[in-house]
Amino acid sequence: MKPLEEETCGVHALYIYEETQEYLQQIQTFITNGIDAGEHVILIENERLYATILKELQKSMDSEQLRLLHFVNSLQFYRLNGSYHPARIKDSLEETIDHYEKHLLKFRVWAHVEWATHEAPKHLLAEVKDVESFADRKVCHSSYIHICAYDGKRLTTEMMNVLLETHPYILKHDGLSISTVYSL
Repeated sequence: MKPLEEETCGVHALYIYEETQEYLQQIQTFITNGIDAGEHVILIENERLYATILKELQKSMDSEQLRLLHFVNSLQFYRLNGSYHPARIKDSLEETIDHYEKHLLKFRVWAHVEWATHEAPKHLLAEVKDVESFADRKVCHSSYIHICAYDGKRLTTEMMNVLLETHPYILKHDGLSISTVYSL
């Protein structure tokens, strides 16, 4: 495995976590490494976790550094009329990163995807595959890092397979590995 920061072209990686504390540690490392590299960090996250993350980051970063962190409310990003809506998500992604690409700014994206139910509903399989395939193509033509984070306890086997097939990289605590089942 190699560290995330060694990648020089676009990286679309899947991060599956089991515990919130593990998640918080990984995301703080991602944000800190990005800001230390002078990159803007787009954080697509729920408000509750964002508050926790920001509080922790404020212990080690000043306001100038934190200006590189940009919060996007995940509930607004992923949902339209209360459900996972692929067309809206694609538009949201385009709108979110367009400014950074137009101005040739270095940036990275962390997108936390959450389900309202304990497990991802089966009817979302095709929709998630569509959105993740779109994100993969977008990242492939760019040079930014895009992490898609999912709670492993909320994924069915079928959903896990879709996610593994649509992400060329897997992020683990010790760095990136290449997906052996990526198929796009």
